[in-house]
Amino acid sequence: MALSTWQFEQILRSYDQTRQRNHALHLKRQEDIYEKIPEIKEIDQKIASQSIQTGRKILFQEDKQALRDLRIENMELSMQKVELLVSHGYDPDYLNPIYDCPLCKDTGYIDGEKCQCLKQAIVHQVYHQSNIQAKLQEENFQTFSYEYYDDVPFYPNLPTPRQNIVSVVEKCMEFIQTFSTNPGQNILFLGNVGVGKTFLTNCIAKELIDESYAVIYLTSFQLVEILENHRFHRNERPENEYTLDYILNCDLLIIDDLGTELTNNFVISQLFLCINERLLKKKSTIISTNLTLSELSDTYYERIVSRITENYLICNIYGDDIRQKKAFNS
Repeated sequence: MALSTWQFEQILRSYDQTRQRNHALHLKRQEDIYEKIPEIKEIDQKIASQSIQTGRKILFQEDKQALRDLRIENMELSMQKVELLVSHGYDPDYLNPIYDCPLCKDTGYIDGEKCQCLKQAIVHQVYHQSNIQAKLQEENFQTFSYEYYDDVPFYPNLPTPRQNIVSVVEKCMEFIQTFSTNPGQNILFLGNVGVGKTFLTNCIAKELIDESYAVIYLTSFQLVEILENHRFHRNERPENEYTLDYILNCDLLIIDDLGTELTNNFVISQLFLCINERLLKKKSTIISTNLTLSELSDTYYERIVSRITENYLICNIYGDDIRQKKAFNS
C-alpha cells in the first residue's frame, strides 16, 4: 500500500482543483482576446456553427465527405486565429487549453497508467508522512561516505570496519533492488552509538520513498506511545485507529533505537503484536538498536527475539563513533 484510500483521493481532488483553476484562466484569456480582437470571436463562432451543421449531416446522412471538408475548413480558420494572435503580440498557443501537465492534461493518467506527475505527487505525499522528510535531504546514499570507517582491525578475526560496512551496504542495496519482487524482507541493525545505523536506514528509506513506497519512521519511544494511545485512548483519539492500521500495513516500517523506550509487559506484548502482524502480512521492517542480541533477549520476551532472528537479516555495524569523528574534524 503506497497510500490509504483517503490520501489518494486527496491527491485526485487536487487534480480536480488544478483543472478548474486552469479552465477558469483559459476562459479569462478567451474573454480578454474576444474584447481586444473581435475577429477571433467571430472565427470561433463560425467554427462552432459549422461543426454543429456538419454533425447533423453525418448523423442523418452519413456524409463522410462533409467531415473531411469540415476538418480542412476548421484548420484554415484556426490558422487565421493564430495569425491574428501573433500580429497582436500574443503567443500562437495563447488560447490553447492550459495544463500543468500537458502529458496527462491534468488527469493524472495516460491510457489508464499513472502519469509521471501523479507518481511524483504520491512521492511527495509519502515523503511528508514518512516522519523523516528533512533528514533524508542530508542522509542518503549520495552523502554516505566510507571514510569514517577505519580499514584496520577493530575486533580480532573479523573484517575491518570498512570491509564490514561495504558488505552491509551491499546487502542494503540488494534489499532495495529486490523490494518489489521479494516482499517481507527485514533488517536488524546492531551496533554501538554513532556507527551509522540510523544513517543507513535513512538511505534505504529515501530510495524506497523515491519509488513511491510508503515508509514510516518511528523511534521505539514514538511507536510505544502510539500503541499505548491506541489501546487506552481509542475513543478519545479516533485517528489512532488509522495510525495503527498504517503502521501495520505500510510498505516499510523503521523502528529506530529499540531498547530506549520504557519497557513493561504491556509494551513488550504490543511490540510483539506489531512485529508479528507485519511478518504475517509480509510487510518489511527495519529495526536498529544499540543492544546486542544477548541484551535484547534479556530485555524482551524470547519469542520477540526469536521472531527477529528467524526472519531478519542481521547486520552488525562496528567501528568508532562517527559523530565524534565529525565533531573532531570540524
